[in-house]
Amino acid sequence: MATLTKHLLSVSLSGIGVHVTSADPIQPISFHKAGTSMSNLDEVYVYGTNISSSTVTLTSIWGLSAWDALPKVQNSLATVLTIPANTRMVIANGRLIQNGLSACAYVSTAGTVVLDGYINRITA
Repeated sequence: MATLTKHLLSVSLSGIGVHVTSADPIQPISFHKAGTSMSNLDEVYVYGTNISSSTVTLTSIWGLSAWDALPKVQNSLATVLTIPANTRMVIANGRLIQNGLSACAYVSTAGTVVLDGYINRITA
């Protein structure tokens, strides 16, 4: 029987939001790395808050195993969202990743978006 346990995003320090400090598509910031076991599945819930007074674009990239693969796979793994000024919105609502793969992001203006959330780790 599968079990489900709730965890913080892997790079979150005690549940504190993760600032997206990169505006560079080649060097996005990582906000979660899934567990390394194939028998674990991370169901990821992430929210983004635009803390600036201008609209920004957030690009999240899912399922990376190595940053050197980023330029080749970015378009197929990316989700692009426009976040209005001073607004919080859903970035991922149960997105699934596993086997040590990473989720990362960059924003059109560095330092304007804070990500927070949690994962449900499903273990077979």
